Amino acid sequence: MNSSPTLLLGACLGIAILGSAASGIVAQDSQPAVAEATTADSPIRERLKQYAEAFNDRKLEALSQFLAADVRYLDASSGRKANSATELIDLIRTAVETEPTLKLSANVEDIEQPETNQAIVRGTTTLTSDQAPQEVSSFEITLAKPAADWLITSITESTPSSIEPANPVESLGWLVGTWKEDSENGLQSNIDFLPGRRFIRRTFQTGADAAPVGYEMIGYDPQSNRVKSWTYFADGSFGNGHWAGEKDHWRMEMTQTLADGGQATATCIVRPVDRDTMTVRIISRVVNGEPLPNGQAVTLRRQTEADTTSTTEPSPNTATPSGANQ
Repeated sequence: MNSSPTLLLGACLGIAILGSAASGIVAQDSQPAVAEATTADSPIRERLKQYAEAFNDRKLEALSQFLAADVRYLDASSGRKANSATELIDLIRTAVETEPTLKLSANVEDIEQPETNQAIVRGTTTLTSDQAPQEVSSFEITLAKPAADWLITSITESTPSSIEPANPVESLGWLVGTWKEDSENGLQSNIDFLPGRRFIRRTFQTGADAAPVGYEMIGYDPQSNRVKSWTYFADGSFGNGHWAGEKDHWRMEMTQTLADGGQATATCIVRPVDRDTMTVRIISRVVNGEPLPNGQAVTLRRQTEADTTSTTEPSPNTATPSGANQ
């Protein structure tokens, strides 16, 4: 949710300027969500409200009708750019997957219309999510009216450099601790943050064996703007994947190179049940081009308090997808 590295939430500023006018957006009590409208700028606000509704309903493909084909997006703090409506929508999609609990509020400071078919909207926006502290950014949006409807032609945002960059890996902080499968020879995972809390390390073993059978490292990749994981196994196989938050679970798309050189892919569904319980299920498995049956959901439980290294709970007030406790 930050500008360095940015999660590109500023690309969604069209919804921010409406404050509480759209569902899912929370306005701050200390400032109005929208500056007092005038008759001249009301159609602009209405157009942006429609944009907000499309975003809040996650109808991301519908956003193209509000964007000029050659719309430009720039995060002046990080230098991240988009040069078309297609690129911008892709960045928004990735941002929503990375931070599914985002909320935005804003204060429109000025709407200027230098020409009857041109407009410039300026203001500040506050971005909050369960994954990171709030962040305040400034924005400028330009719009044009080539025909009947207003289109967004550019979005520029900047964040004060004094704001500490948010850490998307914190969204998985509730995993930290020791987890064990409900069986005698089940999988046991020991999970902790590396110094600096930018990476999560998982060491796993089976049954009573003391020797680990594999390691996983989870971190944020600013180039792809995703939370990713890299896994290494004692038999010489290795793999990688990326995480995305859904309504009540996390989804990880995985690719693995087997010890004999073969290839495998699968989707892992991690579903928090409560603070001390989660289920893990492997689906869509393919090994060397051959589909395999979906696995059954496996229950893992956090071990005794003495073994727990985190008190973070997977709840709407921490860092799990919205609804994870429901």
